[in-house]
Amino acid sequence: MTQLIGTESFSNKRANPPSQDRRDLSLPRGPSAFRPVALSSPAFTLIELLVVIGIISLLLAILLPAMSAARQTAQGSACMSNLRRLGISCMMYLESRTAATRRCGSQPSTVRPS
Repeated sequence: MTQLIGTESFSNKRANPPSQDRRDLSLPRGPSAFRPVALSSPAFTLIELLVVIGIISLLLAILLPAMSAARQTAQGSACMSNLRRLGISCMMYLESRTAATRRCGSQPSTVRPS
């Protein structure tokens, strides 16, 4: 039996049996039939958001005392730095005044307690 070119039998084209095709086209049944289709990026539920907010607030409550201590330490070191600069500037002023009075030939006045 010879077959003509370009003619094929109908059964060779079909990959799935007819019973399987009917199942694919049928509507879904049961409780899962009414569930919404999943999005590409799933959304957070209200409970998940509340848990995240609770965790963040707990971490802040733990870290705030440590941040306060660090702030006080930084303020203390800034104060010490300012006192050091003030002392250096007073010493520089006195040295420049002493050098200027020596050039003029007079000694700086000293205050004597009475």
